[in-house]
Amino acid sequence: MTPWLKVARVTNVPTVLSNVLLAWATALVPAWHGLPAAAVTMVAGTCAYCGGMALNDAFDADFDRANGADRPVPLGEVSRKAVLVLALVLLAGSVALFVMGAHLADRPVLPAAAMAAGLVFAVVNYNAMHRRGAAVAALLMGLCRVMLVLTAAVVLAGAISWLVLIAAGAVGCWTGGITLIARGERGGEARALSGPWWLIIGGCMIVPANLLSGGDYGPMAGAALIVFIAWVPAVVRRARLDDSAGAVMWAIAGLGVLDMALLMSIGQLEIAALCLVLGVSCLAGARRLPGT
Repeated sequence: MTPWLKVARVTNVPTVLSNVLLAWATALVPAWHGLPAAAVTMVAGTCAYCGGMALNDAFDADFDRANGADRPVPLGEVSRKAVLVLALVLLAGSVALFVMGAHLADRPVLPAAAMAAGLVFAVVNYNAMHRRGAAVAALLMGLCRVMLVLTAAVVLAGAISWLVLIAAGAVGCWTGGITLIARGERGGEARALSGPWWLIIGGCMIVPANLLSGGDYGPMAGAALIVFIAWVPAVVRRARLDDSAGAVMWAIAGLGVLDMALLMSIGQLEIAALCLVLGVSCLAGARRLPGT
C-alpha cells in the first residue's frame, strides 16, 4: 500500500482540505452551514489532487528514471500503466463528486461541473507541459490550486466573490513559489531562486482580504507574524542549507498556514485554527511518508 500512498502524495492532502475550507469561508457561506456538501467537496478536491500527483508520476517516469528519483514507478514498485489508470479514475471521480457537492449544497450543477472540468484540464495541462521551463511549471501549478479554490467556492456558494478571488490568487502565488523552490530538487533541471518571493507575495494578500472584509487589524497582524517571521524564514533557511526536500515540505505545509492567515485577516478564527492544524499535520506526516 505504501507505494500507492507515495504516488498519491497523501501526506499533502491536508493542504487540499484547508484550501476547500478557505473557499468555504471566504465565499461567506454561513458558519458550518452545508457541512455534508463541504465534506463531499473536500473528498472531490482530494481526488483531483491525488489524481494529479499520480498523473505526474506517470508523465515523469522516464525523467525520474534518468535522474535516479526514488519514486515508485522508476523503482519498479508499481507500473506506469496502473498509475495512469489510477490517475484517470481519480480525476473523473473528482468531477462527479464536485457535482454531487453542488447538489447537496443546493447550488447550480452545471457551473460546478464546468469549473470541475476546468480544474481537471489545468491538472492535465500542468503534467503535460511542466518540463518546458520553471516559469511555465510555476504558472500552471499555481493555476491548479487557484482552480481548486474557485471550484470549491462555486460548488458551495454558487458564485465567486472578490474575496474568493483574492484568496485564490494568494494560494496560486504561494503554490507557484513551491514549484520554483522544488525546481531541480532531484536534478536534471536548473534550479530556480525566486520561489520565496512568491511566498511573500502570496502572504501579502492578507492585507487586501482584510480591507475588503472589514476585519480587525489585530488578527491580521498576528497572522502576518506567523507567515513572515516564522514560516517563510524557515523555508528560506532550509533552502540556503541545500535542504531542498525540507524547504519544499515546509512550503507545502505552509499552504495551510497561508489559509489560516487569510481567514484570520477576515475574522474567521475558528476555521483559521483548523487550517493551521491541517498545515502542521502535513508537515508532521512528511516525517513518515515523503510528500514530494
